[in-house]
Amino acid sequence: MAAQQPRPKKAYTKFKMLDINKKPQ
Repeated sequence: MAAQQPRPKKAYTKFKMLDINKKPQ
């Protein structure tokens, strides 16, 4: 199903950014 998505990387980056914002290193 994930393969059906055109560019899951964009969403992944968004999630990563949110994660970083929530938990700053």
